[in-house]
Amino acid sequence: QPGEECMAFLREFLLPGISLFKCNPAMSQEFWKFLGCFPYEERYSLYSSWRGTGLERNALLSDKPLWLIRSEIMAGKDARHALKRVSKDTIRDASRAIAKVCHSHPLVVFSAILGQIESYDNLVHVMVDGLKDVTP
Repeated sequence: QPGEECMAFLREFLLPGISLFKCNPAMSQEFWKFLGCFPYEERYSLYSSWRGTGLERNALLSDKPLWLIRSEIMAGKDARHALKRVSKDTIRDASRAIAKVCHSHPLVVFSAILGQIESYDNLVHVMVDGLKDVTP
């Protein structure tokens, strides 16, 4: 069981700090492997605090640091740009672009993906194939 100081350090510094890196698959994979050692209740508590009251522009009214909000907005823009180009023919290139953004901002990317799938249900199979490039 990690102590409260450890959880506060993860919540305040390490988890938001991952958002500062553009695309570093090795670092993010090691970080997610490290978080996998925690019980799921504590992991989801960390994810919830990382998300805060909202993502991207919705977070402007919260107490999130502006650098984190800015990086979320840029990641959301990149994810939506890649999602606009998703089709059965272009899934390889689009999935690589999505995977690059997903390394540092998985919450933003997956909420954008879910929004697209809710609007276009024919994207489900395409996105399942495309998300094979995303590392755990």
